[in-house]
Amino acid sequence: MVAAHRAGASLRQVAKDFNETKSTVGRWVAHANGQRLDRVDFHDKKSGTSKPKNKSPSKLEKRVLQLRKYLKEKSILGLHGADAIQKEMRKRGDKNVPCLRTINNILKRNGMFDGRTRIRRPAPPPGWYLPGLQQRKHELDSFDILEGLYLHGGQEVQLLNGLSLHGNLLHSVADETQTAENTVLALIEHWKQFGIPNGMLCTSQRTL
Repeated sequence: MVAAHRAGASLRQVAKDFNETKSTVGRWVAHANGQRLDRVDFHDKKSGTSKPKNKSPSKLEKRVLQLRKYLKEKSILGLHGADAIQKEMRKRGDKNVPCLRTINNILKRNGMFDGRTRIRRPAPPPGWYLPGLQQRKHELDSFDILEGLYLHGGQEVQLLNGLSLHGNLLHSVADETQTAENTVLALIEHWKQFGIPNGMLCTSQRTL
């Protein structure tokens, strides 16, 4: 990019040719600053110091890692986490015992966590399993029957619960028992009030 600019191309043209932003081209041209190209360091260095100011001293990190190794091998209960390391440091009379967060940062930085970091993935869009439902061309009413509920005194009740996927329309009816007949009547009443879902996609299940 610098060579092209020095050959007479404008910053805008160089950015277009190399698929970069104009500011990026200008930064590297300014970085070269008239030097011979074979003597310019074009490595993309990050700004700031090479060592963070809040990084724990190497002596402290070494101490934490040594105690972790010792506790992992010698601890009767097998405890070798941040809590155990901090207690062991206090027990041995170490000065400037770090907080748990600092100890955990040291362990994490050195790859000493036994567990795997949980990866949180975004939830799929509502109705992802059916194209028309995902595109909101159809609606889905889901119903389930909840059993095993008892009122004070021992009277059993069953609930018929319903929820529409996109409209968030709720339906809940309680009765002594949910039979096929009163379930159908409840669904008809619900659809009379809110309308039948487009595409007539319905599911049902019985929950014990």
